[in-house]
Amino acid sequence: MHSRKLSAMYVVSAVAALWALLMPQPGISGQYQFIAGKGNKVCEAYWKNLKDNHDQLPMACDLTYKPKAFGLSAPRWQEISPDKVFGLLERAVYYTKTSDEGYDASSKPSEQEIREVTGDLRPYFSDKRRKVYLATVDIFNDSRPRKVLIVRSNYCGPHQVKSMTSSWMYIVNNELTDIVPDDQMILDLGHDRPTVQLFEGRSYIESYEADGDWGQLLSGDGTLRIWNHFKTPATESGGKEALICEYKFLVNRRSQ
Repeated sequence: MHSRKLSAMYVVSAVAALWALLMPQPGISGQYQFIAGKGNKVCEAYWKNLKDNHDQLPMACDLTYKPKAFGLSAPRWQEISPDKVFGLLERAVYYTKTSDEGYDASSKPSEQEIREVTGDLRPYFSDKRRKVYLATVDIFNDSRPRKVLIVRSNYCGPHQVKSMTSSWMYIVNNELTDIVPDDQMILDLGHDRPTVQLFEGRSYIESYEADGDWGQLLSGDGTLRIWNHFKTPATESGGKEALICEYKFLVNRRSQ
């Protein structure tokens, strides 16, 4: 994971309330351009959700959809109390904070070792602006559904824009005691804070990447990409991945 993402979840969350008061909300608007995937059914469905929004912020966090959504749908997320899976959440955060240094899938850190890295997470997960959800999703389209957990905040970006939500997604074991590191690394590889959407029985990974740094997440240009995992006869679990759709968000320069 990129260091920008780590700052977003842990550093910014600690000072964001003060920052939101001191910094002005972004007055940026823009629109998307259809770059790659024209004629592909899922790409056309995404485009129908994007094309008429000529005065919007980039979908840099969780994507929002029109009521019909043109065939796109979310997994059946079920809310779960953070208290029931607090140990799992600690391990997920530990993975996030150590993956850049080479997370060891075989390691079994103790609770003390985990908390030395994560700190006390109870205030973070007791914040009412933050909810935890769980779903079973065939996220790699390999006929092996996984348990997928998301931590969703009701704001987005460094200015905590409240018209958008933002999520962190983890693939976890059936016992809800730990993440599945090998699957998680496949999910994170090349994806900037991914989310998942369903279309005609298949899962699609969404990822938005800003052209600038974290501070420009909602105030600059960026690219929304849609990925699809698929099975091949010789591949192991997780299959291969293909970039299916690409859309460029361009800021209306006159609005700056």
